[in-house]
Amino acid sequence: MMILEESLKYNGLSVGEAKVYLATLELGSATVLEIARKTSLKRPTCYLILDDLKRRGLVTVLPKSKKAVFMAESPQQLIEQLNVHQKKLHEVLPVLQALQNRGKGRPGVRFYEGREALERMYVQEIYPTKKIHFFGSSILNFSRAFPGLVDKGLWQFKKNSTFVQEIVSNDNEDVEYTRANQTKNHQIRVLPRGNQFLSDNVIFGNKVAIVSLRSLFMVVIESEEVAETYRTLFQLAWRGTKTIPSLTT
Repeated sequence: MMILEESLKYNGLSVGEAKVYLATLELGSATVLEIARKTSLKRPTCYLILDDLKRRGLVTVLPKSKKAVFMAESPQQLIEQLNVHQKKLHEVLPVLQALQNRGKGRPGVRFYEGREALERMYVQEIYPTKKIHFFGSSILNFSRAFPGLVDKGLWQFKKNSTFVQEIVSNDNEDVEYTRANQTKNHQIRVLPRGNQFLSDNVIFGNKVAIVSLRSLFMVVIESEEVAETYRTLFQLAWRGTKTIPSLTT
């Protein structure tokens, strides 16, 4: 019964409406008292819900009965109502799209906090992008903040043939990471000694992500202008980095 209630909730019914409709459907025809007992809801609550369901055409009151007796309409009625709602949504869709396009010139700024939220952003939004630029703190710091996430990224890049340019620190771990993982599609360079980016920074599509590995928060700016500016800054930094020979060369 819980599964049926969840399904009805996804189709526009509240928890109470789902309970009352299912109880009426199962009882065949019933008084408010019988429905209240079946659902464990109070009678006044059932009256209010039944009135709403009646207005929506999901229950009817049987005529010529001394007490109000309710009967559920066919579940097919739910499908018909969904079709009506879908048709109305399609009618206003052009207006909604026009509103969206009107605001496209404005940058979108999103904030994420916590390890799970940040990992989800990397795996679901950043890593699937076809072209990515990374410049950040050490691989060791990143791995400490997100255990196993580096390997997930490397696997996803190979799977999707992603073009990646990455600037890492000059620690021993970063140098070994560079030797082991750079390819034609994944170009990695290290910063000169004594230089370091304290945050992890990603340019992907028309977005820029700035990540604090210490405090575990991420700010994502969605703006073509900002993304192109950061790409230019990345290329300027790229010229001042050091190439490490690959283990395969």
